[in-house]
Amino acid sequence: MSILFHNKPLPEPYTIYIQNFNFEKYLEYAHEDIKCELIDGVLIIQSPASLEHELIFKFLLTLLELHVQGKKLGLVVGSRFTMRLSSTWAPEPDIMFITSEDEKNLKENYLDGPATVTFEILSPSTKDNDLNKKLPKYLDSGVKEIWIINPMEKKVKIYWKNKNYTSHKEEEWLKSRFIPGFRLREKWLWSVKSISPLEKFNEMKEG
Repeated sequence: MSILFHNKPLPEPYTIYIQNFNFEKYLEYAHEDIKCELIDGVLIIQSPASLEHELIFKFLLTLLELHVQGKKLGLVVGSRFTMRLSSTWAPEPDIMFITSEDEKNLKENYLDGPATVTFEILSPSTKDNDLNKKLPKYLDSGVKEIWIINPMEKKVKIYWKNKNYTSHKEEEWLKSRFIPGFRLREKWLWSVKSISPLEKFNEMKEG
């Protein structure tokens, strides 16, 4: 969706910041056609994601859904769905894992409270907000595990309260502590154009 400024589309990538927003006002603007978040009382509107971002997102979402649905662990929700953490904080993680117990907190347009696990795929325009604002808020608000996927540096970092882990070998299994049985090899994320999520799901089960 294009954003017009003086009747001309804004060139991409762009990030727009609008001060003095609360959650009720945010809901008037938030919808599935535009990427926007409420971060510390600021409405942030971002340009559409890159192809690389979308391919990693699609692969990871498919892998998670196959695993979570197969084991009946809860629900996996993709981007354009809000996680309300306070009256001035309503981020849209790229992917959220919500346990069966926490599904009671689901509203029509948002999750009222923290997801158990969130996944953020960094891009040049979102990196600073994701790392410096959203990550600390996630941990302070009760998100138990955060995966930060950095395509620019080809690195994945997993955060828990007072601890984090970075892989050092692409062949190494990265394992979730809060999605039972879920794991992946970091190198999969950098080869999503040429691999099948179903094939890697079977490898994940067998490995």
